[in-house]
This record gives sequence, C-alpha cells and structure tokens, in this order.
Amino acid sequence: MPASPSPSPSRLRALRRPLFLLLLHLVAGYFTASASAAGELRQVVESGADDGPFFEPFNVTYDHRAVRIGGQRRMLVSAGVHYPRATPDMWPSIIAKCKEGGADVIETYIFWNGHEPAKGQYYFEERFDLVRFVKLVAAEGLFLFLRIGPYACAEWNFGGFPVWLRDIPGIEFRTDNEPYKAEMQTFVTKIVDMMKDEKLYSWQGGPIILQQV
Repeated sequence: MPASPSPSPSRLRALRRPLFLLLLHLVAGYFTASASAAGELRQVVESGADDGPFFEPFNVTYDHRAVRIGGQRRMLVSAGVHYPRATPDMWPSIIAKCKEGGADVIETYIFWNGHEPAKGQYYFEERFDLVRFVKLVAAEGLFLFLRIGPYACAEWNFGGFPVWLRDIPGIEFRTDNEPYKAEMQTFVTKIVDMMKDEKLYSWQGGPIILQQV
C-alpha cells in the first residue's frame, strides 16, 4: 500500500496556526487567572507605607507542580535585587522598575560578611538595612525570596563569608563540618528571628514567600 504523501509546508503552517493561537489563548488565560488570584492578596496598607502588616496573612505551599500562594497556583516572575549593591535612596526606584517590568517577586541574597564583619558584631545600617529593604518590597505589593546563603554565588568577595571564619579551629567551608555548621546556624537563626520579629513572613502578613539556605 503506498505511503500517504507528506503535508506540504503551506499545509503544515496552516495546521500550526490554530494550535499556536490555542496555546496563546491558554497562556493568556493562565496569566489572567494568576493576576486575579494576586488581587486576593493585595496590600492591606497604602502603597509606600513603611510598616506592616502589608498583606492579609497567607500560606505558601507546593503541590509538586507549582507554588501555591493563598491556595492558588502561581507562575512567578522574579527579579534579582541585591540590596547592598545600591544605596538605600535608590531602592524604591529599583523595586518600582522591577514591578513595572512584570516581576511578582524580588529575590535577594544576604551577604554574611556585610552583616557580621567581626564575630558577634552585627551591622544592619545604611546599605545593609535588610529590614528596610524588605519593607520597601512589601510596600510595592511584591513578594520576596530571601536567600540567606550562607554562601552567596553572586560575584561577591569570599562568597559572602566573613574573613574571620578562617580563624575558627577545624573549620571547612561548605561541607558537613561541625564548626562550619555551628557558625552557619548562629547567623541563619539571627536573620530568621529578625524577620519573624518584624512580622515579615507571609503567614504574618509580610512579603517573604520563599527562603533558601
């Protein structure tokens, strides 16, 4: 039995067009639904406010297919903004431009060596005012992805590790090493407690939906 002739290029284009339009319609519908879901989590304070709660408290879960925010699946668009790389007076404009560009989430690293330049001596002022930065993100109605590290793969000196870590007896970086894990736990706990005290996690009405260690 002779084989069926292959469709001509023009026929293939004609077949692809409705499939493309269907896909475009589905994608547009997804983002419309996503935007509607976001409307349910809009700010409970006016834009530009400097204190929270910024949202009605909401849960963040994962169902093996997507992140769910307030029970709704979301396709999130993230913009990376490393707060110490700009001055605080630049932050509002940078965050606003991310929002205008379509971002839902601001992702930022925390650079350990900027916040603890000497062991046990913490610094959260000026370019390292983490709480202020997070609140500015929230005031724009955006979510936050907090990357505590402690190693920051972001072209930052020593990967964000404080220089004094080298003087810890027996320490080996980025391994299953007890001295390293002990120092890491102290710093991570410091950051997490600070965010909780300021009520900046989603379940507290804050913008932090994801956290990476």
